[in-house]
Amino acid sequence: MLVEELATVTQDYAREVLQEALAAAEAAIQELSGALNRLQPGDQSGNTKPMLPAARVRVSAGTAGDNPDPLIKAANEHHYTLRSLAEAVGCSHALLSQARAGQRSIGADVAKKIEELIGFKATKRNWPKLRQ
Repeated sequence: MLVEELATVTQDYAREVLQEALAAAEAAIQELSGALNRLQPGDQSGNTKPMLPAARVRVSAGTAGDNPDPLIKAANEHHYTLRSLAEAVGCSHALLSQARAGQRSIGADVAKKIEELIGFKATKRNWPKLRQ
């Protein structure tokens, strides 16, 4: 009888110790997962290594989907993203995007530079608000 009581007490104690250890482990996991999700001060992207230019072009080509903008398609064929093309011609990528959509005008000199770089014609059809 004493042996059975001792075994029961030992099992209860072991169960209690295991439950406490499980609770401590779950709390540690929560704390670590929260720490992993926080970014270092000043690092808003979470990336620690810069992306290679070739990878940027592949990402740019992949985000265009089944019906890509002809400007982006032409830029990707010449190993440019919209942003790198804009840097090459000396304007912002937002200007190129908005000029293609007809929301902003673009100078003929910029359109000609783009035509020289990637072969995208500097016409009113391609640039609805083309300035002369």
